Amino acid sequence: MFSSALEATRCEGVGVRTVSGIRGVIKRALRPPHPPGSVRATFEDRVQLSDLVFVRAWASVPLPQHCIPVPSLLLPEEDRASWQGVRPTSVLRKEHGLKTPHNPDSMYKPIVRVPRFLPPIHVPRSLQKSLPFSSKPKFTAPKQITPRNLVRPACHSVCVFELLHALRTMRNEKKRKQKTEKTTEVVKRAAEKGLKKSNKEIKGGARGYHGSTMKRGGGGSRGGGRKGNRWRGKTRT
Repeated sequence: MFSSALEATRCEGVGVRTVSGIRGVIKRALRPPHPPGSVRATFEDRVQLSDLVFVRAWASVPLPQHCIPVPSLLLPEEDRASWQGVRPTSVLRKEHGLKTPHNPDSMYKPIVRVPRFLPPIHVPRSLQKSLPFSSKPKFTAPKQITPRNLVRPACHSVCVFELLHALRTMRNEKKRKQKTEKTTEVVKRAAEKGLKKSNKEIKGGARGYHGSTMKRGGGGSRGGGRKGNRWRGKTRT
């Protein structure tokens, strides 16, 4: 950065800045065997070898001395009003209709920076053995890519609640229909049983009328005849 050790010594403690905006400070000038003009500086972030570092420095520039005597006060009183000094450049350009010259290199232009892709840091194996476990590079297996047909879509909790509510409603409706059908069938069977029972009683009563005795649940003519014969036989003897 500097061409001599004197310049480096005079710039100790001066702030520096890179093109990417990383700030730093020059700490001290280095002595031989380092080349003259070498300095040690610290930065707030990592600096690459390809970065450009700028330092804002001021140097004393000697100004040329020029003296022009103004003899206006030595003129007679009638000539003092007509005296005119040196006109500035802006007045001369205005009188002659000239434009201010400009340098194209001094114009502001948009800064276009090409993005940099830094290579990964390679740590030698001999150095990896001496590093602690937290600083050692971890080699993990690549993640398995799930086939597209097996990926389950992410569902929100609201969707899950709506789905469960719909399934619960369908189950309750099915149970209600089954219960209604069962009740109807029970009532129908009870009505059929009651009708059959009444028919049996009617038939049993008609059969017991022809015989002398009637069994429980309706007796037949055969049983009544037997009992009647026994009773008749006893009476006869």
